[in-house]
Amino acid sequence: MKKGFIYRLIYGKGRSEDFTSRDLPKNRAGQFFYVFRTHFGKIFRVNLLAGLCALPCLVWDYLLNGYVSRYMSGLSVQEQFSQLLRMSLLQYGSEIPMIMLAFIGLAGAFYVIRKLCWGAPVRLLNDFGKGVKQCYKQFLALGFLTGVVNFVFNYLVNLNLLTVSQEVEFVYVLALALTAVAALVLFVALVFALGQSALYNTGFFALVKNSFILTFKRLFRALGVSILSVLPMLVFRFFPWAFMQIIGGCVTLIIGIGFAVTMQTVLCLSVFDTFINAKTYPKFVNLGLRTGLSYLQAVAGNEPSETQEEGADDEDNG
Repeated sequence: MKKGFIYRLIYGKGRSEDFTSRDLPKNRAGQFFYVFRTHFGKIFRVNLLAGLCALPCLVWDYLLNGYVSRYMSGLSVQEQFSQLLRMSLLQYGSEIPMIMLAFIGLAGAFYVIRKLCWGAPVRLLNDFGKGVKQCYKQFLALGFLTGVVNFVFNYLVNLNLLTVSQEVEFVYVLALALTAVAALVLFVALVFALGQSALYNTGFFALVKNSFILTFKRLFRALGVSILSVLPMLVFRFFPWAFMQIIGGCVTLIIGIGFAVTMQTVLCLSVFDTFINAKTYPKFVNLGLRTGLSYLQAVAGNEPSETQEEGADDEDNG
C-alpha cells in the first residue's frame, strides 16, 4: 500500500539498499541535516513529549504578556516606572516554576537526540524517561537559573527602555547593549551546560564552570548556531499580533524544540570532541560520523560517565 505524505514525513520512506558507513555525514554540520532528515519522525515525537512539559509556560507567558502589555499601556511613564518591578515579578517571576518544568522535558529530549546523533538504537519512551531520570536534578537547577536570569534580563531591558524613552543618554544605551551581550553569552553557556548534563556525570559547579570555558573557546561559532537553533520559535515574538504569538507557540510545540535540540546537540558534540573527548573519551570522537567508530564499537568500553573537571580547561591542540 502506498503511504501518504504525512506518514512518509513522520516515519520516512524506507531504504531500498543496504546502509553503509559511507552514508554517514562527514562532519557535524552535515550531521544536523542527516539526523533531522532521517530521524524526523522520532524528533517530531520527542518534540511532542517535551512540548507537554513546555505547554504550561507557553500558555502562561501568552496570557500574562497580553495582560501586562494592556495594563502598562494605560499608565504614564512615571507610573510605569513605579509598577515595573511588580509587573516583572508577576510576568517573569511567576514563570520560573514553569520554566523548570519545561527543562524536565528538555532532559529527555537532549538524551534521545544525542543517541540519534551517535547512531545508537533508540526506544523512544524508554529513552526519554531514562534521560529525565538521569538528568532531572541538574536540568531543574538550570531551569531555575534560566528563570531568574530571564526575570532580571527583562526587568533591566524594560527599565532601560523606559529611561531612554524619557531622555536618550549614552550610559543607558550602553547599559542596554551590555545587558543584551550578557544575555547572549549566558544563553550559549546554557546550551553547553544542557549538552554536558545529558552526557557526562559531573558536579553542578563544574558543569557551570566548564560551560563558560567552552563558551569563550568557541564563542562566535557557538553564538551563531545557538541563535539559529531558536530562531524558528522566536521570530514570531517580534510581531505585535496575538495570532502570530499563537503560531509561534504551535511551531514550538510541533517541531521547534526538536529542531533546536538537534542543532544544539550537534554543536555540543563538535565542541566536546575537541576539548573533552579527544583526551578523556577518544572512542567517542566523531561518533556518528563517517570517520568515527560505530556506536557498538565505542560502547565496547564505557559510555562517558563523568567529566574530568579540568577537561574543558585544556587548550585546543587541533
